[in-house]
Parts: sequence; C-alpha cells; structure tokens
Amino acid sequence: MPTMCFQDDRPLSVAQFYSAFPSPWGGLQTYARFKVGELSPALKEAFCQYGIVKITDVFEPAEVERCMNVIKALSGLEDSDFPAVAQGTTDSFIFPGGIGHCPDLWPLVSDATVRKALDLLIDEPVCMITNTIGANFSSPGLHRDSVLDRPGTLDHDPGHYLIQVVIHANGPGRPKNSLAFIPFSHQRSIYARKSREAGVVHPADFFLIHHSVKMRALESGDCTELLEMERHIMKVDIDPGDIVLFDTRLIHSGDVLSSPKYMVINKYGPHSFFNDDLLIDVYKNTAPPNDCDFPEPFIEFLRRHDLMAPEAERALMAVDRVVLRNLAMLRPGSPMFIYGAGSAGRSFRVLLAERKLPDVQGFIDTNFSGEVDGLRCYSLSEYKEIHSKAHTILIVSTYGDEIRAGLEAVGIEGALDAFRFVKKKGNPYAF
Repeated sequence: MPTMCFQDDRPLSVAQFYSAFPSPWGGLQTYARFKVGELSPALKEAFCQYGIVKITDVFEPAEVERCMNVIKALSGLEDSDFPAVAQGTTDSFIFPGGIGHCPDLWPLVSDATVRKALDLLIDEPVCMITNTIGANFSSPGLHRDSVLDRPGTLDHDPGHYLIQVVIHANGPGRPKNSLAFIPFSHQRSIYARKSREAGVVHPADFFLIHHSVKMRALESGDCTELLEMERHIMKVDIDPGDIVLFDTRLIHSGDVLSSPKYMVINKYGPHSFFNDDLLIDVYKNTAPPNDCDFPEPFIEFLRRHDLMAPEAERALMAVDRVVLRNLAMLRPGSPMFIYGAGSAGRSFRVLLAERKLPDVQGFIDTNFSGEVDGLRCYSLSEYKEIHSKAHTILIVSTYGDEIRAGLEAVGIEGALDAFRFVKKKGNPYAF
C-alpha cells in the first residue's frame, strides 16, 4: 500500500479514508533488495533502474541500539516525548552536520558494507558531501535533493549521481520506518516508460507540489487532489539494521510520523561533482549552520578512509566565505522578516545575530500564527496587513518558489530566497 505523508495532526478520518485507494504502481517492482553478503555489480544495474535499493542486516542489533542511544542523548528526546512532537507542541530534533561533531557515529560513515556499495555504484573516488542526524523527524512533503539547475539533470547519466544513505537506528523490537517515494522519478526516460506501463498520467514534477497540496487539504478539508497525489506514493520499509541507498534525484519524503524514530542520513558523491554547480546547489538547499559542517578532526577521519577529496575541502571553505560575504549585503536598517519558522529559519536567525546583521523582527508562515523562539510568527494573511516596502523578507525554505508565488499573489514582491540569494551576486564561488 502507498503511505500517507501527513503529519499526525491530520484528521484520523482522512487517514482511514485514504487507505482504501490502490496505487497504480502496485503491479510493478519499484526497488531492489540485496542481502548484506551478496553485493555484486548487479547492485549498480538495479540502482540505475530503480533509483533506490535496500541492503538488509548491515548492522548488528547491538550496534543499532548503541547508535539509537547516542542519538537520544544528542537530541534530549525520549520515546515519551514523541506524542508532543507528533502534535507539534514539541520540536523534533534535526542536527545538520551532526556526525562530524559526534565521533561515536563515525563508524556509520566508513562501514565496510556501505563503502562496498558506494564503490560499486560510483566509478571514481567517493567523497562524503553532507550528513544529518534526526530524531522524531519527518520531512513535510515530497521533494528532490540536490538536483542541479542545469539541462540534462534528469537524463541518463550512469555513475554521475549523488547517493543518499538512510540508516534508521530504532533498536531491536522497535517499529520499522520507511521511505516514501515516487517510483522511477530519478530519471526522465525511465519514468516516461514505466508510467505508461503502469497507467500513470501525471508527469513526475506534478508530485513536487505535494506540500502545498497537503496544506490546502488541511485548511479546506477537501482532500480530493491530495488523495489523487498520494495514491501514487510507494514506500520501502527500513528495518533496524537495514540501509536504503537512493539517487537524490528521486522524488521522496520521510514516512508518516507515527512512532519514535532515530535516523542518520549521509550523502556521498564522486570527486568530480565538486565544482561551482554543486557548491551553488548545496548552499541553495542547506541553511547555515548547515550539513556542510565538517570539523577538522572529522575531515582527517574522512581523509584516512578516502572519503574526502581536496576539491571538497576547497568547496567547504568557499561556502563559508560566501556566507560571510553575501549576508553582509543585506540592507542595513531594513526591518527583517524570515519566511519559514522551521529549523532552517530559526538557524538562519541565529546566523544573522552571530554576524551582527539586521535583527529579525518576526517570522512568517503560510498558515501558522503564534510565537517561535520568543519571536512573533505571522501567518501570511496577518503579515499582509503590516507589510511595508521598507521590509526585507528572506525566504528560508526549500519551498521557495511556492512561497514567492504565494507572496506575489497577495501583492508582495521582492522577497529574497536565502538559498539563491548568494548566486545572484555575480560568481562568488571561485576558489
């Protein structure tokens, strides 16, 4: 069955109603599974075909439980906190770049099975690109990760992709988790062929508006469009000890936030990916303090395991310089509002304060109204009533295009996308 990607504030009747809808992909194989001792070149063939593979029993139960306890200690969250997180009254835990600061989790990065899989999938030296630790966290909607803004990104390009490795550390006897995805959406030609075979009429990019469709359904109570979209979602279960590797071009989302979960997400790619385009993309999709955070001891660890390229080290230093130089270009004295009150927006507010840049006057959210980190958060309808052309609105969200369209629909123009702002200032990415 497909998975429901609502948070748990959805009406129970919606979830029950939804479960009756069959997936058109049900008759097709949509991912491949391998046992830990049976990795071969067939892994790459399957990865290119499906964009997602699962390897079972990679980590022993004791190691899974150890990692779970490490993440619990980092997050400060216990299983008993989960209901409050699911209801939105307590924050989930996301630590972009956290592994670099937590040597207890470094073995997950260099694990022999993970490394063998990466070496089979990538035909040149492999480099870690980003990492994130999460607890009780589920992404808000279907999305792609690290799709470069250039022609041919979704065309056939074997071996030249970024790979996300998902490890769920839920411990023995705990509920499994899953990754929701739109099958074959990692490659244009495969999706065209397989969607015809399955009778799917929607283009892959149709599913990228999932988050806004979900919000409209919650606001209006009309779930017609959402139900049509979500019946196309498939999922791969991730049992404790398993790993899932997927092409970052694959449209995907975290599973329903229905039980406590503790996870690590590591991103790897070939050395040749470290160029200006990648740097722009990493910055565009990552809010500082970000998951490009590589402390020197961690960089040395990656060097020892041949997972850090000189090109990557130069790119990481360049990201830091770009942040410092371009944030200083924000209008001094202009009242600043951050559109996006999630972890990215809150982190960006901290960054502005550390750089002694304009104080943030408030957050903006499409629907939420209240207080976030001691600061007023205005719903879009509320902010519209106080808006002035003297304000600077900084969009800190991977849904920047949708947010900008929403602002322009109510007559507000000129908002800056924090993730794209930097690349509009000429080319600051030269090393």
